[in-house]
Amino acid sequence: MLRSSNGRRVVVAGWARAREMFAAVVSDRDSLREELRQVRAERNELQERLTELCAAIRARQDAEAEVRRLYRERSIARARAAERPKHDAELRMENGTRDEKKSRRSPAA
Repeated sequence: MLRSSNGRRVVVAGWARAREMFAAVVSDRDSLREELRQVRAERNELQERLTELCAAIRARQDAEAEVRRLYRERSIARARAAERPKHDAELRMENGTRDEKKSRRSPAA
């Protein structure tokens, strides 16, 4: 090892080695930046796809709720339609029976 007159070491190939190491670090940095750019682009694409999927799920849920509402309305309409004839018949029966009772009471009174 070479030493100067004041006792310091003289580094002959030091700067060349430092430049090589710096170039390697810069190269690694650049490759990592490119990899990060690709990962971010992939993340952005996946976020867009997830947003589209969530929108599709919400639309499906809304459609299912609408179908349930329509089935409920149809069921209510059917129940009302089924009640009317029965109800009308009962009313006619009750009115007829009441009329008969009234007519029976009228002559007796």
